[in-house]
Amino acid sequence: MPDLDKAFADLSEPKNLSASFDKNLRELLSQVSEAAVTTYAVSLLSGADPARHPTALRYLGGEQANLVLKKKEHARWAAVWGARVLRYVWSPKQADAATEIVLKRLEDPHWRVAEMCTKVVRAHELAVGADLVAELVTHRLARVRVQALRALGVVGEVRHLPVIHAGLEDEEKDVRREAKKALQLRASKLKLNEDDLIAGRFPVKK
Repeated sequence: MPDLDKAFADLSEPKNLSASFDKNLRELLSQVSEAAVTTYAVSLLSGADPARHPTALRYLGGEQANLVLKKKEHARWAAVWGARVLRYVWSPKQADAATEIVLKRLEDPHWRVAEMCTKVVRAHELAVGADLVAELVTHRLARVRVQALRALGVVGEVRHLPVIHAGLEDEEKDVRREAKKALQLRASKLKLNEDDLIAGRFPVKK
């Protein structure tokens, strides 16, 4: 595991704190390895003190990072940014540690953290997280339900089909749309009849 103090020792400040996340992330990766960035993201998602590596934090959070460092914004933002990084940077050597913390934070009481972790599950097809993601399909916020369904569309198994199907009756149009898309994706992947799944006819467990 990379020593972050050494990895970030010569890190320059971001050229533009107002730049897009993607641009600042590319700038960060031009100076340090993917392994170091993955390790840093995992540490933030694990609750590490965001003030330990302030320059690196500014690459992830831009101007808002300074508010976190001044304690004018909640430190949980650092965890959100850590999860966001893991959508795009996933060093194989840190995959186990990254997967473990992503699964843990899927149960985070703060919705932004949990929501971002569903996106990581989807991006890296972390099937091991499917059951935890399924629990978020009934989250109080529609945007979280949407992301949970998108993730299940990629990693869901037969046992998750009823959960996905229930989304077709959601009060929010966006949720209903994602539920249908998820069933279509699962029908293709699991080689099942799409019309049957939409109608609520699921494979019988043997």
